[in-house]
Amino acid sequence: MIKKRVFLIFLNITIMMLFLLPLMSVEIENPWDVNRDGFVSILDIEVVASWLGHKMPVDCPHNPDINQDGVIDILDLTQVGLHYGKSYAPDDDPIVYITETGTKYHRDGCQFLAKSKIPIKKSEAIKQGYTPCGVCKP
Repeated sequence: MIKKRVFLIFLNITIMMLFLLPLMSVEIENPWDVNRDGFVSILDIEVVASWLGHKMPVDCPHNPDINQDGVIDILDLTQVGLHYGKSYAPDDDPIVYITETGTKYHRDGCQFLAKSKIPIKKSEAIKQGYTPCGVCKP
């Protein structure tokens, strides 16, 4: 009798996990950049295409199941195609802001940008002699 109860409990847990596991999937930022190199290219399409028609592989270092439905299909390939050519690499030279009269460069939203706000690349601001604002710390 105890073995039967343990088996039924185990069976219930297993069934619940089968239904809940897809709901617990982790949201991946920019999933169409399958190989995580910061750029959606033919290499990402190649990874998804090589897994077309298969279920999500356990041993794959990349995630070709873009829409996370458990199957790699044309919908996943389409998502990569829609983002083809886009770059998701971090910008090493961000836009900062200077003012008409100041000597500091600022982040967007800094209190010192109320009267004037001129966008400029951070490297260019430094080259022109601007220094970082001590308040917004860009």
